Amino acid sequence: MKFTNRNLFIANSQQRIKNVLIGIGLALAIAVVPQVFAESINTVSQEVLQNIKGVGASKAKKIISERQRGGNFQSASDLRQRVKGVGEKTLSKMDQAGITFTEGNQVSVTKEAEPGTANSEKKVRSRSRKTE
Repeated sequence: MKFTNRNLFIANSQQRIKNVLIGIGLALAIAVVPQVFAESINTVSQEVLQNIKGVGASKAKKIISERQRGGNFQSASDLRQRVKGVGEKTLSKMDQAGITFTEGNQVSVTKEAEPGTANSEKKVRSRSRKTE
């Protein structure tokens, strides 16, 4: 293959395209990592918590102790109220590290509530038919 200006231009263009695509891929990977490795505040270990910048060993121990004493945290505000020293900055760092406050079983609770509502509506309808 003869190296001409055209061939060099094409080779440089292909290299630039590869670099742009690699950059986009890395940016997407970095953006998605916290969601992929998200862990609930109610199951996360003390070691994971203390490695989050702004939490440290002392605050991580307080969080774990309060979780064991008072049960699962229901929300970020619940954590703030129950653990002294946890503020907006700490919650922001925990969020960036992938710590969540959602539980997997919340979906099933919602699903169970819907059939109960449907049954009560059926009872009301059947009562109104009996009275007519």
